[in-house]
Amino acid sequence: MVSGFRRYLTGSKATCRGLIESTSGFVLFELLWTFSRKWIEEVYHLSHRLECQNKDWPPHKRECSALQEWSKAAPSADLAVPSDAVRCLGRLMWTRQKKGLDSNWTKEIDALQSHRESLQTSSFELHTHLSHALVRYLGVSSPEQLSNFELNSPRDLVDIISRFITNTFSVTTPTLTPIGASVSPVVALINHSCEPNAVVVFPRSSESSSAQEPLMQVVALRSIEPDEECRAVLKNTDAVLDAVRVGQEALGKATALQFKDPIKARQLTSNLIPILISSGLTPSSHPLLALSRLHQSLLIDSLPSPLTQELLDDAIRATTRSTTGLSAILQPGHPVRGIALAELAKLLAVDEPSPRQGLTPAEAALQYPPSGPPRLKLALDTMLRARNELLVGFGAWNGGGQAGKELREGIVALEKEVAVWKQGVKNVLQDTPKPVTRRS
Repeated sequence: MVSGFRRYLTGSKATCRGLIESTSGFVLFELLWTFSRKWIEEVYHLSHRLECQNKDWPPHKRECSALQEWSKAAPSADLAVPSDAVRCLGRLMWTRQKKGLDSNWTKEIDALQSHRESLQTSSFELHTHLSHALVRYLGVSSPEQLSNFELNSPRDLVDIISRFITNTFSVTTPTLTPIGASVSPVVALINHSCEPNAVVVFPRSSESSSAQEPLMQVVALRSIEPDEECRAVLKNTDAVLDAVRVGQEALGKATALQFKDPIKARQLTSNLIPILISSGLTPSSHPLLALSRLHQSLLIDSLPSPLTQELLDDAIRATTRSTTGLSAILQPGHPVRGIALAELAKLLAVDEPSPRQGLTPAEAALQYPPSGPPRLKLALDTMLRARNELLVGFGAWNGGGQAGKELREGIVALEKEVAVWKQGVKNVLQDTPKPVTRRS
């Protein structure tokens, strides 16, 4: 059984079948998901078949009204359509209401694992955001109205949200581009592992009927022995899925506000980046990389005069995060990598307003960015790396272009500072009296 929403394609029915073979590449089992096609605004027709449109009309009828009300209340055209997660949750709630608590369908959904009692603080905002969005999408205006969906308390609502986040799978194209959300209690029984022996995919097959596609398939990556647990990488399809949706919405809002209301835009990026990181997104993933770059730009533009240590360090950390993401997706020598490293090096080279004092070596090792001479050394090393990248990206024959030449001047200046610091340390050591060793 699968409940789900896919952009322009909405699921309604599924069965499960198993295969005995478990050698690499064999399908362990498939969920046959019958999709109904429908027209969505001005996008395009995926199917003109009257049968499919009629079949999907009962669930879409309520969705259509909800989408219209959501659009009327949207603060801007960019937010006129709710996220896939909210739409999938809406379909889940309407189906739950229609079938009732005693139905097998609802019992399977309610049996999904919820992490409500063990939520991390970093997850509160994500759950709150989805809860508010779902309530608004369903048209609920009072706690009493929640009972219409068999929810008797806010705790029940949080349970539904937690089950959805924990057990949601991303519906993808055959090339793994996420295009929607789905929930499968059967596939949700598979445990997550960073060393999986199976994957959850929607590969599409020319041998399958088009009426059955797309099929959610669990495919073995290697031979799986009898009684061996089936494990898959599920992070991409549980909390990450919803974090990505929320992150994409925040990115759109922050981008629209970056010039009109930069303070509000900075608040959005500051709040969402920790959520995406806690959900397991890497610095190079979307929308975390885009949010990090925007956050970096907003922080640098808002640096005050006189500068404060805290704001300078925040800007350095943001620039480091975005530079790490860019370096992961761009090959060495790419000019964008070089420019990003140059931006980081220049921030590290800024004189510290209030260098940290009195830290033990162990405490100093845990601090980023470092303070004092270690920061100066890191700035020099980063500037050298940046120039080497620019010599490739912009050409060694012209010194790495204007950016490379400017870096060369900065390197010379930093080398002089480092030399002065080293000489000062050497002088102090020479002037320090050596302990007298008494012979017995």
